[in-house]
Amino acid sequence: MPRLNRKQKRRIEEQEGFMALHAIMNAVIGVFRLYLFITSTFRHPESRPELSPNPDFY
Repeated sequence: MPRLNRKQKRRIEEQEGFMALHAIMNAVIGVFRLYLFITSTFRHPESRPELSPNPDFY
């Protein structure tokens, strides 16, 4: 297998850097989505507004 020249090595390093950045961004988004899920699921019932049924809906 032939050796890679500098341009090819740099391109591979850039691709690896972008893949690492992508993985970090996915992890941060996953943690944020988990936070939103937990806060929306375990919210206190008194903090939710009561919606009365609308008689004019139908």
